[in-house]
Formats: sequence, C-alpha cells, structure tokens
Amino acid sequence: MNMMVKVLGAAFFILHSSLFISCQDRDLPGSGQMQLTAPDVAGITGTLSGENNYDYTLTWPASPQGAVMQVAVFKNGTQQQALTPCAGNSFTLRNLETNQLYEFLFKYANGEALSNGVMTSFTRPGAASASELKFEQIDTGDDQHDLRVTWKASDNATSYILKLVNGDGSRVISQTVDGTSYLLKDVAMKERWEATVIAQNNEGRALPVTGSTKIGGKLPGFLSEYATPEELKGRSYVFIGGGLGTAPVYPQAKWLHDHGVPVDVIVGARMESLLIYTEELSSACDNLYLCTDDGSKGFKGVGTAQL
Repeated sequence: MNMMVKVLGAAFFILHSSLFISCQDRDLPGSGQMQLTAPDVAGITGTLSGENNYDYTLTWPASPQGAVMQVAVFKNGTQQQALTPCAGNSFTLRNLETNQLYEFLFKYANGEALSNGVMTSFTRPGAASASELKFEQIDTGDDQHDLRVTWKASDNATSYILKLVNGDGSRVISQTVDGTSYLLKDVAMKERWEATVIAQNNEGRALPVTGSTKIGGKLPGFLSEYATPEELKGRSYVFIGGGLGTAPVYPQAKWLHDHGVPVDVIVGARMESLLIYTEELSSACDNLYLCTDDGSKGFKGVGTAQL
C-alpha cells in the first residue's frame, strides 16, 4: 500500500511537471493570460544612421500576436535605458560613442503579458574622441588679437575636423587639421567664439567636442612695478573675489581707486553670511557687485556669471 502511494505520488509529480513545462512558454504565471512568443533575433537588423553615422537604428517585423516591442539599452554592461515601448517597428539610439559595446534587450509586451527576451549588440567603429579643448588669447598689438585653439590628441585619429564660428555667425572657419592646434588670426575684442573638434579615421568619426570663449582684455600683473598711475589709466578693471580670495582683491582695488583708475569689484560666496570685505571694498572701487549661490544677497549665481 505504501509502495503504491509512492508510485502514484511520483507519477503525479511527473505529470504535473510535464504540464508546467509545456505551458510555461504560453501562460503568464498567475495572470491567466497567454504569454507572448519571444522576438525572433534573426529578424532584428541594425544600421548606422543620422549625421556622420552617429546613430544606430534597429528594425524588426511586426509581431504576429499584435504585441508592442520593448527595448532596453546597456553600455559596457551598465544599463542606460530601461525597457521602453517602441512606436512602430524601429528604435534609434542616438550619438553612440565609438569603440564602446552597446547591447539591446528586446521583449514583446501585450497588456500584462511579457515575452522572454533576446539580445543583440553593436560597437560603432571609428576614431576615439579628442579631449581637453582649450583656448589661448594672443595679443599681437594694442588692439590686435589672435586665438589659439588646442586639444588633446585622440588615440587613433588620423585627422580632425575643426569648425570655428563667431557669435553672430558672420565668420565661419572649417578646416581639416592633422595636428592638435589651430591659430585663428585677427579676432575682435569682446567677440565670442565657439569651436567644434571631430576626430576621424578611415573607420569613422568620433562624437564632437565643443567649447567656447570670449575675447577680452587682461588684468595688469601687480607683481610688476609701475612708474606712474598713468600707465594704468585709459582702461577700466574688474576684480572677482570669492570666499577667502576676496582678501587680496582689496589692496589692489583700493590702490587703483585711490589713483583715479576706474575699477569694479565682484564678490561672491555661497551665502550672505560668508561674504567678506564688503564694507571695505564699497569705498575702494567705483562699483561693488555682490553675488551668492543661494540668492540670499545680490545676484544669484557665481561671480563669473555676474561678469
């Protein structure tokens, strides 16, 4: 009798397991709904797209069950985008970095039903991006200026596409540069310039590196000696001091102010209680501007933004 119970129990377990295995790819556990068939990975295709082939577009045939495709994105093993429903039969990931592993997880969804997932991967070939874009103003005369643009070389670039545009767009320079610097001649005072550098090789182009600068005058160096205040006249000066850096501004601004040289001072701090030398500087300059990160006193923002 005990042996018969054991045999029947084993038979029931095998039958139950068989039913579960045969149904688990169709039923959504606990929902009573039919589970969806997983996407056919062979039907998912990807192509480069967009400007300079920076983007990657994946397409697939319509689901025979009328389901919606959901896509998640991983970069070098780290999730960049959670499962997101796609409108239509395509998905485009924009601005892929070169030489990085992107993986895409696909699942069909219909109401509460969710299919098993399949994955594809892609690495966009091309040059690695340049970095450390910098600007250097070169004063060649009293009112003559050049601008040197430099950047750190890419590991595998053969050349760089450089684009320079001034503030109103009236002057545009586009050059292919073999090295890592470019000298822009004859820029105007207070003119703003934007630079874009794209590293490239025969496999493709990296994402652009951008930066901007504004051409401006230079403050005098107070480590030098001036014979007379007249050497400083004819110009106006602005000092920016933040926190403890405000203290050395006071004697320099006061000296200029006492000798009739126009001088403004911008003092900044995280909050009003951290502002220092405000009373002393108010009588040592023509205009004193206060700014705080939290807006508790004066301009809300940093000193350079006030400038």
